[in-house]
Amino acid sequence: ASALNQRKRHKQQLAQAEQQPDNEDKQA
Repeated sequence: ASALNQRKRHKQQLAQAEQQPDNEDKQA
């Protein structure tokens, strides 16, 4: 169950990164 939650969170993070690429560049 926890693995599924991690996948969901990861997908959400990827979706946010696509919407805000500038923020990811600054953090990286």
